[in-house]
Amino acid sequence: MDETVAEYIRRTVLKIPRDEIKTMLQKWGFLSEAQLQTINFHQIKENISQDVVQLCEENSADIKQAAVLDIIYNHIYPNKRMWSVYQMNKTGEDTEFFDLTDFKKKIKRQLRSALKNVTVNFREYEDNAIWIRIAWGTPYTKPNQYKTSYVVYHSQTPYVFISASVLRSNLPLLCQALVAASNYHDIREMELRSHSLNSLKDIVFKRYNQ
Repeated sequence: MDETVAEYIRRTVLKIPRDEIKTMLQKWGFLSEAQLQTINFHQIKENISQDVVQLCEENSADIKQAAVLDIIYNHIYPNKRMWSVYQMNKTGEDTEFFDLTDFKKKIKRQLRSALKNVTVNFREYEDNAIWIRIAWGTPYTKPNQYKTSYVVYHSQTPYVFISASVLRSNLPLLCQALVAASNYHDIREMELRSHSLNSLKDIVFKRYNQ
């Protein structure tokens, strides 16, 4: 297992409240129940994180699995990030059938054609939300897994919730990829920002359903 992956998993585990580490690792599903039973979850977090890394080493974890753990963490604690709302627009009223596989392919293709070093990970949730995690690199450097952008998209609405990376220069590229992948015409930022993702969803979905 790559050293940077090990360190990333260790730091992610350290962010989780101790009482919730086991539940979150079960949601992740990368370590077996038998492996989880070997961990003493009552010891200090530093030791728990080392044990988790050791088991991930045995399972040959890569950055893809580490990214999924990060998505699960952000899905449970969305208020740790600042979110902005964007609205996409179509030229006509036509609503095309949304194909998730096609959407994922297009997002990856759009981002990778503009920037070779980028990692893109997806996770779908039962409320029709697609969570997208993007770690940005440059033409000469690997993606920085600690400066990620997050996108939450409900495909049955024109709204996208973006928590931009500190590398804000990549935001136009991300918006362009979203518009192309979801077959919209353009995208604009609304004057809505908050740490509370759920509050933002309540506001815009009420408008949409009126």
